[in-house]
Parts: sequence; C-alpha cells; structure tokens
Amino acid sequence: MQLRQLPNAICVLRLAMIPFLWLLALTAPEARLLFTALLGFAFLTDQFDGYLCRRYGLATSFGAKLDRVADDLLLLNVVAWVYVLRPELFREYWRVLVPLLIGLVTSTGLQYLRFRRKIPFHLHSGKLSNWVNGFFAAHVLLFGPAAWFVYLMAAFAAYALLEEIALVCTREDLDEHVTSVFARRLAPDARGEESD
Repeated sequence: MQLRQLPNAICVLRLAMIPFLWLLALTAPEARLLFTALLGFAFLTDQFDGYLCRRYGLATSFGAKLDRVADDLLLLNVVAWVYVLRPELFREYWRVLVPLLIGLVTSTGLQYLRFRRKIPFHLHSGKLSNWVNGFFAAHVLLFGPAAWFVYLMAAFAAYALLEEIALVCTREDLDEHVTSVFARRLAPDARGEESD
C-alpha cells in the first residue's frame, strides 16, 4: 500500500470496527474493558490519520470527507453504545444532553440550508471535543456517569457546536480548512493548492 492511501485506509478501518464493536457490546458484557480499549483505539486512529495527512501533505478532498463521515458515524455509534450499555446516563442527565442534540441538529440543518451539504469541518474545538467525548465514553462505559465529567464533556461539545454554527452563519464562502472561528482564511498555497 502506498503512503498516500494510508490515511484513507485508516478511516476505512475505523468504519469497519463499528460492526465488530456492536457485536462485542451486545454479546460479551463481561468484555467491557476490551470493548472500551478497542473504542479508544478507534479514536486514536483519527489522530493518526490526521497526523499522516499533515506531516506528509497527503490531504485530499475525498479523504477529508471520508474522515468526517468516519468521525460522525463513530460518534453516533458511541452515543448508541452508551445508551444501550449505560442508559442511566440518559435518565439522569437528559437536561444536559438534549440541548447538545438540538445544537447538533441546528448546525447540520444550517449547513444544508446555506451550503446544500454537510461541511467537513476541521476545527480545533471539534477535534478537542472528540477527544473529550472519547475519554468521557470510556469512563461512562467502565464506571458509569460522573456529574463532573458530564458537564465537562457538554461544555466542550457545546463550544464546538457553537463555533460551527457561528462559521456557517457568518461566512459567505466557507473555507473547510479553517481551524477556528477566530482564524483567518488560509491562503491557497497553505492548503496545498496552487496560487495564481
């Protein structure tokens, strides 16, 4: 396999792990530690493929979209796994979780309304939120929900969603490579494209 294909292969691996994790979650409750370790590995692959793209200039439009799809599907499945394995989180903290769901629906809806597609954001806040979500999910799956961690996760997720919404609402020509609502638009050559 060529190095150029490795980041996309890692994304495909992350997607392929989802059915295996479901099988493990539903058939082997005594293997919760193994399930959590594999879930952690799936989250680490996201960082590794991003590192390869940045380090070796392997970023492509297709790869960015594939990475975002893999991230989104993994996150949705994490929510489902926590719901199945630790339903007490949703019973006890629905007042915290429902606004996050509303924020997610709002962000996605605005993206489709303004740009007719889901934007593959690469915001620092989104990446940080994904890390916090990963540690949060591992903690909940192993030990159950802890109030301090619920509120910490919600704060990071809310900020990432608000940053997405702010970008979608304030930018006419949205640069998918922007890393923060406070960052300026990247020059074409900084994104690996040729300048005029």
